[in-house]
Amino acid sequence: PKPPTEPKKVDPIVEAAPTNDLWRQLRDGQGQPPALTVKTVAELAGQYHFFHWHLAFPQVFARGGFDVVLGNPPWERLKIQEREFFSARVAEPERLESSAGRDAYLAVVAAEFPALWTEWLGAKRGSEAQAHLIRNSMRFERTASGDLNLFPLFGDLADSVLRASGRCALLRPQGIVTDKSYAGLFINLLKNQRLVAVRGFVNEKMLFPAVMHNVKFCIFSFAGQDAPGTPCTRATFSFDAETVSESFDAARVHQMSAEDVRRLNPETETCPIFDSGRSAAILARIYESMPTLSASGFAYSYGHTLHMKNAGRHFRPRGSGGVPVLESKMIYQYNHRSAGFDHLPPGEHAHILPPTGPSLLQDPGFEPSSCYELPEKVFALEVGVSTSLRWRMVYRRITSLEVARTVVACIVPNRGLSDSLMIVDVAPSTPTQAEFLLSCFNSVPFDFAARCKQGGRNLSQYVFDQLPVPPVGRLTERCPWNPAVPLAVWLTPRVLELTYTADSLSAFASDCGYAGPPFRWFEERRADLRAELDGAFLHLFGIARDDAEHLLDSFWVVRNREIAESAEYRTKRVILEIYDEMAEAMRTGKPYRTRLDPPPADPRVAHAARPKERNR
Repeated sequence: PKPPTEPKKVDPIVEAAPTNDLWRQLRDGQGQPPALTVKTVAELAGQYHFFHWHLAFPQVFARGGFDVVLGNPPWERLKIQEREFFSARVAEPERLESSAGRDAYLAVVAAEFPALWTEWLGAKRGSEAQAHLIRNSMRFERTASGDLNLFPLFGDLADSVLRASGRCALLRPQGIVTDKSYAGLFINLLKNQRLVAVRGFVNEKMLFPAVMHNVKFCIFSFAGQDAPGTPCTRATFSFDAETVSESFDAARVHQMSAEDVRRLNPETETCPIFDSGRSAAILARIYESMPTLSASGFAYSYGHTLHMKNAGRHFRPRGSGGVPVLESKMIYQYNHRSAGFDHLPPGEHAHILPPTGPSLLQDPGFEPSSCYELPEKVFALEVGVSTSLRWRMVYRRITSLEVARTVVACIVPNRGLSDSLMIVDVAPSTPTQAEFLLSCFNSVPFDFAARCKQGGRNLSQYVFDQLPVPPVGRLTERCPWNPAVPLAVWLTPRVLELTYTADSLSAFASDCGYAGPPFRWFEERRADLRAELDGAFLHLFGIARDDAEHLLDSFWVVRNREIAESAEYRTKRVILEIYDEMAEAMRTGKPYRTRLDPPPADPRVAHAARPKERNR
């Protein structure tokens, strides 16, 4: 027989928690609350400083709320961070960077600093309790998602205290309209035709001296349900202004409705970012005839990368014989050997790496050194895929508007890939799809679209999935500027010559149907190859000639650098020349002729064949 069950022990504090029945009894004058309830509620009120808007401003809410709400509420995460908490109290907070170091560090604190450990547990519990209340109170249904931050929550709060005829304006991080986790309030107000304006700024001229120069924020203004001027069918937008007057510049200002946003970002309904009304119009025309990547028909998936902090305990210094770990700073478009750690002592890291010189890139056997290596068994376990995969397609996850290109993609050998990279896996059985997507990702129209969607520094999967891509069916259609061949046949030699410059990518070349040695590295020839691909994708995206010129001018980092170096924006000139030649070929039916001699992927521009044992 089972032993008798012991009676459940009840915590007196739990029993003292005020219930709805107790509140009703007190409201109706039926008795007194328990002493422990009164004592505990008073202690909690003193600890958390509860604030009730209707009790604090009864005369305001008797009229329905505030006529005007203005403010710059705090911008900070709710989740307490170990490093931030302990850095002001004990030494060596850098040990909290990795999961292994964090666990060991906290164990030492628990054993040797009991008072500090109790303080930490209390702070952690308070943070978790606040998050629980916010997520489940139904007061922040449009903003209580993702990694909780105060700045969107105050938007929901402002709306709840606003009178139906009132107006609100808040100074907010730009993420309130661009980030998937925080944009619920934005799209709700836009759909209900209450959003008035979003005027975005970048702090380059230090409007806020104590804030970093590249921080982006906005004035987010909306109206009450019955305010004058509502319904507001199309809200006003401007972005990246450095002064207040710039935010009202007619060339910068544009308008969008909820339907416009849904068409441009159908999955997340986050706000696209435009530097001008013309850029907004160009992207709108692209989406009228182009599907998003997720709806394009390509067979791709996102692979698993190494979480650098969690996997850090497995890292070994280079030269240990393990699998190298490739980081985003080591790659560039069509080039997985763009930079390396060769000039640094083993184990030393750096945020910026000097580029690999042309002489080393001319050596097909050269591979830049990584900072870390992984034992092969750990690599297979951490990555969760077979080490027999021969190559991967990746793009940089971290980006910004201050770099030459927002999207940086290339083919890499199968090795450890840090979480600063995103993997876009395409089956080796469909290499033409990988070639097409790679050339599309690195094209100027795709990059233009990405910059219009990129609100922060993280080029996330949900942003990538919503970028425009020609449908997969175009691969087998006749090339518009050379009807004698399918588009895939025209693309393959150009992508192959740009990509296959190292022995380590021989598997990719083999899957593409090429069995020869790698191609030699010629800077000017590579620039012309890329210009041909850019001209081609401008046509594939259906971009008119004058819009193509505007689009190329928007790449201000490349433009300013080339003009400073050679007094000419060469990239723009060459791409437009090729664009015009292709347009003429499409008009006349006479095939476009490449300006490259020898033509793309010609054996004459490849390295000399070498013994098989050296070409591994």
